[in-house]
Amino acid sequence: MATTNHFGNFANYAHLGKGTQAQAPASTCRHNIEWVVDSGASKHVTGISSHFRTYTPHSYTKTIQTADGTSQPIHGVGSIECTPSLHLSSVLHVPSFPFNLLSVSALVDQFKCIVIFDENSCVFQEKRTGRVIGTGVRRNGLWFINQGQSALAAAVGTQEREIYLLHRRLGHVPFGSLNKLHPEVFRDVEIKNFMCDACELGKHTRTTYPSIGLWSCEPFMLVHSDVWGPCSVTSVSGFKWFVTFIDCYTRMTWVYMLRGKHEVLRCF
Repeated sequence: MATTNHFGNFANYAHLGKGTQAQAPASTCRHNIEWVVDSGASKHVTGISSHFRTYTPHSYTKTIQTADGTSQPIHGVGSIECTPSLHLSSVLHVPSFPFNLLSVSALVDQFKCIVIFDENSCVFQEKRTGRVIGTGVRRNGLWFINQGQSALAAAVGTQEREIYLLHRRLGHVPFGSLNKLHPEVFRDVEIKNFMCDACELGKHTRTTYPSIGLWSCEPFMLVHSDVWGPCSVTSVSGFKWFVTFIDCYTRMTWVYMLRGKHEVLRCF
């Protein structure tokens, strides 16, 4: 159903109630406050200027073309709090629109979320944490944002942020152990939905390096060396660096403390 214009803005006119799609642009005085989830629109669109939290008017002519072939002027762009957990950015203000369109494409780009549709509803879920940031309900073949459920998702999000904060403060303790320490903060949330990127990456294993068949046959034939520093804290003796030498044959190791990197050659 979507069409494009010279500026690359797409908008679908959804059919609300009785009447034809071509009649929708004429209903400019009857704005619907609900948000329609549209997978065919490339931008969020609203016709109500009072919804905007921030707003930048357009000083030049710019239009979007709708499914019925008409071009509608864009008066400005801004941000809107669609629900307590969905703060939309780059929303187009088109006064002739009788309802609000929530673009699935723009939403995924902004929140990096997953959108799941079924026969009765849709769910917007954070990819990293699995947190539900919004839901929609299907009516008359269209999906509408569920205002009540979205408010609940925002409240749960505050609780989850508190859990992640405790998790980091306690040195990335496992969430199961954290639940035993603070069971009150895990009320009404699922532990399995929590995932910490730092914990996951810290437990990753790497494959062994392929052997090149080079082995020492006697001491000091091959010596491995490494320089480390500078340390953010200076030692009591004024050292901020150290260098190690490891004999490949005997595995004998020497460690020398350094005040500066320029002392490496002297130790060697």
